[in-house]
Amino acid sequence: MKLKYILLITAILLCKTALNAQVVIIANKSVSLSNVNKAKIVNIYSLTIKNGDNGEKIVLFDLKNDNITKSKFYSYIGKSNSDMKMVWMRAQLTGAGFAPTAVMSEEDVLTKVANTPGAIGYISAKLVDSSVKVLAKTE
Repeated sequence: MKLKYILLITAILLCKTALNAQVVIIANKSVSLSNVNKAKIVNIYSLTIKNGDNGEKIVLFDLKNDNITKSKFYSYIGKSNSDMKMVWMRAQLTGAGFAPTAVMSEEDVLTKVANTPGAIGYISAKLVDSSVKVLAKTE
């Protein structure tokens, strides 16, 4: 009986830790953005800001499938998945830009951002390594 309670408490703690996991916005080391706050991240993902401070083109990556990291990122920028799809569709139809490249996993985001000049994406903080730089962290 005690073992069941221990397992239940462990499962609850693991779920709580997953829900509280921080999401970070990462960039290729070539990205020259400064003063990156939430508003700037919103403008980048809304395609209002298309270039870094030194003029390099920003290349965005997004997670294809819904998961906790994607949900936390969208919550952080105050937009829903459907809101962003509408923004990107409007930009594409008017010739103002293209939707981010959607990839299957956070590991794919990390690899793509690390290897693509001008790239920006988001992943769980626990996955960050020295191949990228952190622009911002969710609250």
